[in-house]
Amino acid sequence: MRFSKTVDKLYLSSLSQQIQGLPSDEASSLLFEGAALVLFAGYPDIAYQLFVKLTHGNLGISEQSSLAHPIKSIIPGLCYELNIPSPVVFSQGDMSLSELEKYINKNLREYEHVSGIDKWFQIKMPLGNWSDDFIYDITHPKADFTETERLNTHGFLQDLHRVINVRCINRRKFVEASKFLKIFDDVVEAWNIDCKSWVEQEIIVFGIQTYLELNDIDNADRYIKKWWESLNNSFSALYLVGYLPDLMKRISAGVLQDYIQITQIQALEFLNSVNQRKQEPEIIGFIPTVEDWQNFLQKWDKAIFDNFDESHRKSYEGWFPEIVKRKSCLNRGATEEEINILEQKLQAKLPLSYKNFLLASNGFTILSEYCKLYGTDEIKWFVEENQEWAEIWDDKDERDNISDELYFQYGEHQDCIHVRGKYMKTALQISFTEDGYVYLLNPKIIDSRNEWEAWDFGTKLPGAYRYRSFWEMMQEVYQRCFDEM
Repeated sequence: MRFSKTVDKLYLSSLSQQIQGLPSDEASSLLFEGAALVLFAGYPDIAYQLFVKLTHGNLGISEQSSLAHPIKSIIPGLCYELNIPSPVVFSQGDMSLSELEKYINKNLREYEHVSGIDKWFQIKMPLGNWSDDFIYDITHPKADFTETERLNTHGFLQDLHRVINVRCINRRKFVEASKFLKIFDDVVEAWNIDCKSWVEQEIIVFGIQTYLELNDIDNADRYIKKWWESLNNSFSALYLVGYLPDLMKRISAGVLQDYIQITQIQALEFLNSVNQRKQEPEIIGFIPTVEDWQNFLQKWDKAIFDNFDESHRKSYEGWFPEIVKRKSCLNRGATEEEINILEQKLQAKLPLSYKNFLLASNGFTILSEYCKLYGTDEIKWFVEENQEWAEIWDDKDERDNISDELYFQYGEHQDCIHVRGKYMKTALQISFTEDGYVYLLNPKIIDSRNEWEAWDFGTKLPGAYRYRSFWEMMQEVYQRCFDEM
């Protein structure tokens, strides 16, 4: 799921339009994103109405969805802020105001307990305060500092994290914590640290807690903004806001409106648009042409080799020497005759989007995953070389009883455990297996466009991530490859 730290009204309007024309699972993911943005813009009452829509109705998600967990945290937190009873949230029962207050306080105590655990117990606690000379040196780095010195600085931040956590926050010595936080600020600024590691992000959260406890609103807001700038996803943000009622108050007061430039009227328009969404929106299926595939694969190929350096060469040369030598993961396109021969061998008509892929490039190598997508002379039924593997999965009877409601959830909030093992015996293998992972097409699930369901299957997963088509799966794989770079 995309996480947008800065948005304007046009972005929210775009989300609204997309929700109107997407299947329910995809629309739910975008609704989740929109609800989060409305909350962080400072409109908890509207955000509450949006999040509740994800618990029931045509945009409701399963409790097994990955989106369900932050929703179960944020809805009670919003209700506490709004001083209203909390409704039923999946299997979590409703709560009166008094029950809600106990629930929030219990969660806060548990959060403080967990966050107060000494995660660096294996590291000796620095004794006493660091010397003034030491603090001066680490907050005034030389212009020509070495990489070792930079690593030492990160080691210092680990120690600082431990001191603030164990010595200050855990003992509720917030004035003392504020002194160490000033050192943290100076180090981050002096060394131009981007605060992306979990150590730095946790220190920032300690800062939020400290300054809110001290009622130092200016510094609390400064740290909230620093926290927002360092975030990687909305899930962790929603969890924290759900657990810390004082943070929810500052979010509701609009502390992040410089980033989320949405007015109350625009937030209400988004809510109204969601309310007016048709039960079953018209879905126009997209079938990529040969040209679409060529453009996409060429873009992928260029992105790989535009950033190809010596470390990449060493990593991939042993696996794919020809690919590395010619600096291209592409192959010549298959001919119609080659595809006809393949279909005769399989005794099946391949989905058009996949045939167009083969016509654009007869196989493709996904370097970052050490994976080769097969060409026409290699494609086979999975069971041909993996009968035992297929039978093991076919034997898991409970998987075959998965309801359509759970099975036909695609998109980011599907649970990969919801596969039907019996389909393994009829799946088409379209890549070689690497470290127990393989790409498959499932001819037992075919949509109205005659597209086969696609599986990203792995033995290290409890199942498979499933997609409506091969094209949809490759879009996700492409995104994943470059997110990991």
